[in-house]
Amino acid sequence: MRLANALAYGGRPHLQIDPRTKLVILLCVNAICLGAGFSGGDIWVRGAISIIPLLLLVIERRFVLALICGGATTLALVMEMFWLGQMDGFVELTLAGCANLAARFVPGMLTGIYLLSTTTLGEFMAALAKVRLPRAVALPTAVVLRFIPTLALEAAAIQESMRMRGVFWGGGKPGAFFTYRVVPLMICAVNMGDELTAAALTRALGNPGQRISLTRIRLRLPDWILIACCLGILGIWLVL
Repeated sequence: MRLANALAYGGRPHLQIDPRTKLVILLCVNAICLGAGFSGGDIWVRGAISIIPLLLLVIERRFVLALICGGATTLALVMEMFWLGQMDGFVELTLAGCANLAARFVPGMLTGIYLLSTTTLGEFMAALAKVRLPRAVALPTAVVLRFIPTLALEAAAIQESMRMRGVFWGGGKPGAFFTYRVVPLMICAVNMGDELTAAALTRALGNPGQRISLTRIRLRLPDWILIACCLGILGIWLVL
């Protein structure tokens, strides 16, 4: 349920940021965290880009999420910097691999959580229309934007129901766990995909004509500052 609450739209954000800026941040964070190395200047570049989603979550008063994920990312970067190339034991290599995965994926996940929890479907579609993204790409993207929080909510409901029945991972019932949790979640995912697609088409999101939106978006000073920071860090990494 906590994951579902984190992914759900939380109302009007404290800092108004254009969805296009959020997409730029998401692309830069994932490009650097997944593509940069774990030595030399790459560590500092990854640390710098990882701070941006943490600051955005702090502004939105997601203090617990920012503290936990920020601490995990910092620990992972420190482990990468000092341990990753100096370990030869199985346990040490396993810890180093986990640290590497955390340092690469946690910042991108935080940016995705921020995008989902602070952006409405109307704002997102207006932003995609501004960048003139083809409808064949914009419509599936809009469906995915609402699909992930809904799937997380369904997974939380299934987990709560199975906990009441004593079916949980490690409870000596792996077959029951798969039957009563994984299978219903897969069926829910298929049904939700069809329902969200039908809802999007009903709202004329697939209309090939010009779409009129009541949502007005524009780039403000915070947007330009964030875009400049992300592109600057990306440029430094490419130069290095």
